[in-house]
Amino acid sequence: MTFDISNTTHQITIDNKIYQTHVLRRTYLDNTATRIIIPVLMINNTGKEIVRVCIQSIRKFTNEDVEIWVVDNGSKEHNIKWLIKFDDKLNLVINQTEPVNPFSKKLSVVQKLGRLIKGNQLLSQQLQDGYYANAIGLELGRLSIDPATHTIFTMHSDILVTKEGWLKYLKSKLNEKVRLVGFRRDRTRVHAMHIAGLLLDFTLFEPLQMSFLPNIQQERYPDIPQYDVGDQLTLQVQKHGLEGYVVSNTFNDRELAEDIPVGSPFRQLTPCDLCFDDNRDVFYMHLGRGTQKSIGKYKHIPGKIYPEQWVAFADTYLLS
Repeated sequence: MTFDISNTTHQITIDNKIYQTHVLRRTYLDNTATRIIIPVLMINNTGKEIVRVCIQSIRKFTNEDVEIWVVDNGSKEHNIKWLIKFDDKLNLVINQTEPVNPFSKKLSVVQKLGRLIKGNQLLSQQLQDGYYANAIGLELGRLSIDPATHTIFTMHSDILVTKEGWLKYLKSKLNEKVRLVGFRRDRTRVHAMHIAGLLLDFTLFEPLQMSFLPNIQQERYPDIPQYDVGDQLTLQVQKHGLEGYVVSNTFNDRELAEDIPVGSPFRQLTPCDLCFDDNRDVFYMHLGRGTQKSIGKYKHIPGKIYPEQWVAFADTYLLS
């Protein structure tokens, strides 16, 4: 990759693998400012558009001081160049090492031996084990921010923020007991709060030995029930007698979609995860499977929302 970026190279070791990264920090705020960490993979223009509307929605509806950290996990070079120029206040971690899961039983012998593999085969592996790539993105992000940061917010790129005060609302739910606030709770595995929208008291991360790394199919810890990316945060909070708070959302309560006023544009997106504040206003939305949908790897299902509709909705109703 040919970037004219001097003095930005960092080496970060995760799972005994060295990740070569370029860290471009263009915004410096004090430790009380929340760090928003967003892993991305922009394979084509559709993927780029998903990231664009995500960032623009954060910028439009966030009144508080935040550092936005976008972690790129192997996007096409022209999309990375676009990302660098797109918003000169973004902090970027450009990962140049393929995040291939060393625990995966799907790995070929060639990959395990580390021999030369064509780029599209590696990309296929990353998409197949996308959860691991997402975890690596989050780990690279949290290891790049100021370790004295008070709060972090993790999200996927297929997210739209839809109302001013969204972050203030989430932070209002934190207290001495509640140290984790999520946009939804999963219904499988360990019923953890989902990483696609998760606010954390980051001062607990090291003391409670937290990690974003997953344990899918018990590949990392055979004696512990399997859990997904970021689920360990919920487990650690609970283990130490603390709690999490889940906002009202249509994933955990489908009937909430019926409360959206007739004529509201949000009714168009009820198949997605919609989150409500205490005034029953939608303030946060999650498309789901954004990367797979952007490249046609997700089976088209009638009634589901796809990237083209998602981006058009953002441009028409949120960003105009």
